[in-house]
Amino acid sequence: MSHIMISSKLQYPNEHRTCSHFKIDIGTGFHFSTFQQGESLSLNLPRFNHLLFLRKGSVVLNCNMYTGKTFHCDEMIFIPGGASFSGKALNDAEWIDFVFTQPISACDKMKLQALRHLCDDNAYHFDSLPIREPLGMFLDLLTYSIRAGVNCMHLHAIKHQELFLYIHGFYTKQEIATFFYPIIGKSMSFREIIMNVATEVSTVSELAELTHMSRRTFQRKFLEEFNKPAKKWIQERMCARIMECLTIPEKTLKDIMYECGFSSPSSFNQYCKKNLGGPPSEIRKNIVRTMHSV
Repeated sequence: MSHIMISSKLQYPNEHRTCSHFKIDIGTGFHFSTFQQGESLSLNLPRFNHLLFLRKGSVVLNCNMYTGKTFHCDEMIFIPGGASFSGKALNDAEWIDFVFTQPISACDKMKLQALRHLCDDNAYHFDSLPIREPLGMFLDLLTYSIRAGVNCMHLHAIKHQELFLYIHGFYTKQEIATFFYPIIGKSMSFREIIMNVATEVSTVSELAELTHMSRRTFQRKFLEEFNKPAKKWIQERMCARIMECLTIPEKTLKDIMYECGFSSPSSFNQYCKKNLGGPPSEIRKNIVRTMHSV
């Protein structure tokens, strides 16, 4: 007996979008994009890694020393954070851009690092990998959900882990090692480690733990590398991030609060008063006044 698939639409979209777990666009996650023939391509670098799944058309990409490489439908391409990147759509194209700093699962992190020894025997040439099943079905369902309006943070977190499950399950260790060579083929410097994880932590203790150093050793190394204490550096980055968000009219104060990792309006207001001179609502009003007076 044949099964007929019936297209459906998202039920209660307004209720979905007003949920506190509706995804706030902080860069990471899955993004579906379409391009017209001849359109230039760009990515949010150097903050994040990008795993591109080309679902339609062909593109020509330049990444660091590798220029003019052509990729086609049903190929995936890895662009490491910090890379020099540009590209162009050779015809009408579509891709899913998976943006991430590192796998969120500790198991996936360990699996990638365990492949480092395979990188020594393999040459890296910025090559793609074919999109194999069940990865193709996974991407089709993900695309359908995103285009229908399902954009919950939980969806992106679950799909993040599911993606690496398929990669480790249906690609050889050698393929994975070669493909992700830019992030597993070399030991990262202390500065690279800090920049890669900075957006995921809010305290010095969390940052030190991710570097696998004692608190004392971490503080000394950080001061040598950044010429300021880690606590002050984290605070400056958080203040800069809040100020940047407050300049974007489309973002509500609630959006900014969740994006910057605050658990309640009171803690967000208190932080802004202490470090930025006033509550976020007043700071935003001052920004608007300043912009109108220019």
